[in-house]
Amino acid sequence: MFKGTHHSNESKQKMRIAATGKHLSDEVKQKVRLASLGRIHSDETKKKIGIASFNRYHFEGVGEKLKVSRLGKPSAFRGRHHSDAVKQKIRLSNINNHLKPRLGMHNSKEMNEKIRMAQLGRPLTEAHKQSLRLTRLNNPEITKKILKKLIERPTNLEKKLIELIQEKSLPIIYVGDGEFFIGSKNPDFILTDKKKAIEVYCRYFKKLGWGTFERYEEERKQYFKKYGFDVLFLNELDLKGSNWKEYCFERINDFISNNIESVVEKE
Repeated sequence: MFKGTHHSNESKQKMRIAATGKHLSDEVKQKVRLASLGRIHSDETKKKIGIASFNRYHFEGVGEKLKVSRLGKPSAFRGRHHSDAVKQKIRLSNINNHLKPRLGMHNSKEMNEKIRMAQLGRPLTEAHKQSLRLTRLNNPEITKKILKKLIERPTNLEKKLIELIQEKSLPIIYVGDGEFFIGSKNPDFILTDKKKAIEVYCRYFKKLGWGTFERYEEERKQYFKKYGFDVLFLNELDLKGSNWKEYCFERINDFISNNIESVVEKE
């Protein structure tokens, strides 16, 4: 009887006011659920719903009420899992979604801070940690992107060594920007014709991560050794002072010509 016609905005407002504050019984909710069960929207209807929902916001105060009403209650999806077929549909939908409402959009600084605070201190399960490790190991591109986000490369110490390498025409190239990996590790420099790497670091930051910089060197050295690489370590003290170029040049020359790291002491 009402098919093809539409309520006026005035009627919609009256209906909204009349329904405000009313609560459906569990029995009525079950009847509504069963009546809608198996119902599939047409592509045209889905598109209309998507457009109508785009940039839709709750009235002021509604979001807080919803939040309070859900506090302490488990998610409706808790304990359930998507089937592989559904996961594939979701993936394809996200790829082919012609609306792409967030394409090219970025979170505000306030939103990023809220997300960061929400995740702060959140413990990860061992399974989750292992999944992240495997994802990184199997995809060096991810590690490369992480490195570029973490720190501006090359660092000031690396720039000094690059200057020395260019000045002395040494057979060494800079790869610390994620250009080359030994296993899952990204060395700072490698020799062009030998399986040798050079690491340049600031002792303070290695102490934060490893407790001592000696431990960092040993772990890194053993890891590179598994892949047949020797490594030379240079820290901020090695690249400091009036004679740092002569000192570093001597150590690098010894490292290139020998199979073990040079142990020349700096005066």
